[in-house]
Amino acid sequence: MALAALYGLAAADPSAPEVHIALSGVLRMTKALMGEIEVIWARSESPSHARWERDKMLFSVAEGVRGKRLERAWQRVS
Repeated sequence: MALAALYGLAAADPSAPEVHIALSGVLRMTKALMGEIEVIWARSESPSHARWERDKMLFSVAEGVRGKRLERAWQRVS
């Protein structure tokens, strides 16, 4: 579901406030899913797990900027 939502958002107007609001919801949902799968990853010693540990921090890149964009988006739709 999250992938389908991201696919749809990728085709949307990036300046539209609704896109930023929807993206925030999808990323929140994805973050929750990542927390759930940590339990499964903890049992793995595969090379994929090592790459996951290395790369998962990329999801938090620009979190502050996205937060400010979200705040402005809510102001624009209010």
